[in-house]
Amino acid sequence: MLKTTRDAIIGINWFDNFIPEEVRERVKNTFFKIMQGNLKEVEFYKNEIIDKENKRHLISWHNSYVKNADGKITHTMSSGIDVTKETKYIELLKYNSIFSSEFLKLTNYILSNSPSDEFYYKILEKLIRIVPHAEAGSFLLKNAQGLFEYIATYGYELKKLKSIKFKPEYLKSYDPYIIYDLKKHAKLNKNILDILNKYGRTEEIKETIMIPLIVNGQVYGEITLDTFNYSFEDIDLHFAKIIKSNLEFLLYKIELEEKLRLAAEYDYLTGIYSRQAFISKIKNIISLEKRHNKKIAFIYMDIDKFKSINDNYGHKIGDEVLKYFAKQISAIIRESDLFARLGGDEFIIALPEVNTTGVEEVISKIRKQFEKSFSYKSIKIKLHFSYGYSIYPDDSSNIDKLLEKADKMMYQNKTRKK
Repeated sequence: MLKTTRDAIIGINWFDNFIPEEVRERVKNTFFKIMQGNLKEVEFYKNEIIDKENKRHLISWHNSYVKNADGKITHTMSSGIDVTKETKYIELLKYNSIFSSEFLKLTNYILSNSPSDEFYYKILEKLIRIVPHAEAGSFLLKNAQGLFEYIATYGYELKKLKSIKFKPEYLKSYDPYIIYDLKKHAKLNKNILDILNKYGRTEEIKETIMIPLIVNGQVYGEITLDTFNYSFEDIDLHFAKIIKSNLEFLLYKIELEEKLRLAAEYDYLTGIYSRQAFISKIKNIISLEKRHNKKIAFIYMDIDKFKSINDNYGHKIGDEVLKYFAKQISAIIRESDLFARLGGDEFIIALPEVNTTGVEEVISKIRKQFEKSFSYKSIKIKLHFSYGYSIYPDDSSNIDKLLEKADKMMYQNKTRKK
C-alpha cells in the first residue's frame, strides 16, 4: 500500500525496470496528482504501457483509496494485471465472427455474378471492410500479354492507374506477405513511379499486404491491401491467407464455368455462335422487334464444293477454310448482326432492321470479300458460296420456318450453278 507521496515515488521506482525512462516522469506526475486528491477516483481502468523491448502491454488496474476527514486521498493501492493476451483473444473472436459472416456474403456474391469491373470492385471493397487494418487497396489481373494491370481500386484514381503495367516477376512469394517499403519492393521506372505517387498515394502508404492469386497453376492476378495510419498485425495476415485460398478456388470455379459457357455458346472451330446460341438469341430479338414492327433478314449460306475441298486437301485444310470463311464474313457485318455456324459448311446471318434491298447489299459485300483466294502454305483455293434469305415478319414470324425458307432458296441457287 502506498501511504505517502514518498511511498508513491518508491512505488514508481519499483517499476523502473519495466517502464521506459521517457514515460517515468508522466507516471510520477499522475501519482502525485492522485495523492493530492486532484483527480477523480477511478476504481477500474485500462492503459497501455511499453516495456524496454518496445513491446506493448495492456494493463487492467484496480484502485482502492483511503481519505482523510477533508475528503482528500491519503492512501491508495493499485494492482494491475496484464490482459494483453486476453484482450487480443477477445478481439480475435470478434474479428473472426465478423470476417466469417461477411466473407460468406462475399462468396455468395461471387458465385451469383459474372466477372466485370464492378464485380472486382465489389470484391475489393468487401475485403477492405473485413480486414481489420486495411484502409485502401487494388485488384490487378494478368492481361493477354502476361502483365499485371489495374482492374479495380479503392481509395485511388483507377482511370489514371490503368495505364500502368507490371511484370509479375516482382512478386516475392506466392503466399500473402507484408511490404514495409513499397518503393523498394519493385524496381519501377520514373514514369510509373510518378503516376503511382500522384494517383496511387504511394508515399502515404505505411504498409501493404500483398495477396498473389494463383488459379489453375498460373498467376491470375493480385490483391493489395494498404494502410496509412496503422500497422498490420498477425490477424490481418491470417485473414489474407484465408482470402487467398478461398478466392483462388472461387475464381477457378468462375473461370471453368466461363469456359463451359463459351464452349456451349460458340462454335469450337470458327469462334462464332453455335446453332443453339443463335436460335436462343434470335428468339429474344424477335420478341423485342414485335413491339417495334421492325424487319429482320436471315441469310443462309454454304461453301460451294466443300466436300471436294475435304476430299482433295484433307480435313485439316477443310477446317482452315471454314475458319477463313467465318473470319472474312465477321469482318464486314455489323456488331448488332448475329453470325453462326449451323453445322458442317452451313452458316446463318441475322440482320436486324434490314429488308430485301439491304440483304442484296450485304451479299455484294461478301462476294467482294472472297475475290481474293484462300491461301494456306502452298495451297490456294478460290472460294464460292451459295445463299438464300428470308425476311421477318414478311415470310413468317416463326424462326424454324424462316430458316427453312432461306435454306430452300439457297439450295435452288446452288442447283442453278450445276
